[in-house]
Amino acid sequence: MKKGETVPDFEAINQEGASVSLSSMLENGPVVLFFYPKAMTPGCTVESCHFRDLESEFSALGAQPVGISMDQVEKQKEFDDKHQLGFPLLSDPDQTIASILGAKRKGPFGNKRITYVIGADRTILEVIKSETNMNVHADTALNVLDIKDRVRGTGVPNGIPKLKCPHCGEAGKCIQTHRAKFRQDTTRMGTIFSSKTWQEEMNVECQACGLSSTIKGSSHYGF
Repeated sequence: MKKGETVPDFEAINQEGASVSLSSMLENGPVVLFFYPKAMTPGCTVESCHFRDLESEFSALGAQPVGISMDQVEKQKEFDDKHQLGFPLLSDPDQTIASILGAKRKGPFGNKRITYVIGADRTILEVIKSETNMNVHADTALNVLDIKDRVRGTGVPNGIPKLKCPHCGEAGKCIQTHRAKFRQDTTRMGTIFSSKTWQEEMNVECQACGLSSTIKGSSHYGF
């Protein structure tokens, strides 16, 4: 399934042996549903523990991560207990749910490593794909939810007040659509600053002209 599509409601058994539905989980806010190939394996452990470590950030945005794989309930329980994950792990042994969302991998290799950020109305807000970057799933999902929260909570449909559109020049009409934060060496008057200097980049869309832009040096615009 793709961004903007509506996920059909489904039910699955979690690591505690309880049947839960997508709609019931969404009653508490957005769900970050991440498919992983196999519990207890190195890559899936790194990915799941990163979601665990960001639990407070997800909670602050009213969202919760939910893991899902082909593993049986007992294996999911063992996975949760060993790493103290603290969020639902769903068992989808016949890959019914994976097939619905497009996360089923061909052959006997479990699910694709793919994450769906699902809004409270079951709309897919973002699809995150990476088989090798274990942290990008949680990081990107958190970024998407943070942007959505800013739009809802600050009246951003009116645009970022200080920012003029590079294309049409209209001020206060640009809405943030993506934000990235990264380390970068910077130089000033011949001095090289630490590589730990954080730089930010923001993608915006102008509500006046409809064009998109990439803005760097975000501190000037207060984000």
